[in-house]
Amino acid sequence: MSFLEKIERRVARYAPSRRMTLPKGRGVISFCFDDFHVDAYAQGGRILEAADMTGTFYLCAGLLDTELEGHRIASAETVKNAFDAGHEIGCHTFSHMDCQANSAASVAADLEKNKAAITELTGLAPYSFAYPFGKMSVAAKRLASARFGSARGVTGGINRGLADLGNLHANQIYSKGFDLAALEARIADVAANGGWLIFYTHEVTENPSPFGCRPDEFKAVVDAVARSGVRCLPVKHALASLVF
Repeated sequence: MSFLEKIERRVARYAPSRRMTLPKGRGVISFCFDDFHVDAYAQGGRILEAADMTGTFYLCAGLLDTELEGHRIASAETVKNAFDAGHEIGCHTFSHMDCQANSAASVAADLEKNKAAITELTGLAPYSFAYPFGKMSVAAKRLASARFGSARGVTGGINRGLADLGNLHANQIYSKGFDLAALEARIADVAANGGWLIFYTHEVTENPSPFGCRPDEFKAVVDAVARSGVRCLPVKHALASLVF
């Protein structure tokens, strides 16, 4: 990324958008999967279900049944199976579009195309959005904030106090640099002090890309959440639980 692109991205992160004051003392955790790889559901989704949890799978419907980063994207049948199992299907643009590098008109068209495709697949319009690559412009942030209940970025941290619903904090679970103790510390923080802790990864497989993790690593984080006693909900339901 060029220096100007870095500046634009930083400006977008802090640009005004929909904000909400989260209630003090109330904690919730969400697990997310970007791109919706087959392995994310076959491994990650099943690990969550075994712990009586569900997560949010951000889908690029234009990539169904193709490969990305050397790993297979889910088929329409897998998407339906995940939805029927209680997982949330979120929007990740139709074509895995870089929302910072493209015009507002292009981003808007791509978002609408993905919303329509997901609605056709599940019978329910997507409520939650995640920026591919975590990249956004001010215009893209406004578009996402106007179309979805929340938009999630990739900046680490806990959503607490005045939360930015146009760029929610999220924490990666990647094999590269995996630090269970650090992730457990975040979980303990939410258990003790409240807030909304969001985790994200991509594929969950024994041989992940730099943007995924192994099943044993993912399970270790899920087990830590289960031990904490903090509620674990998909993004849409987590937000609702903090509003009401």
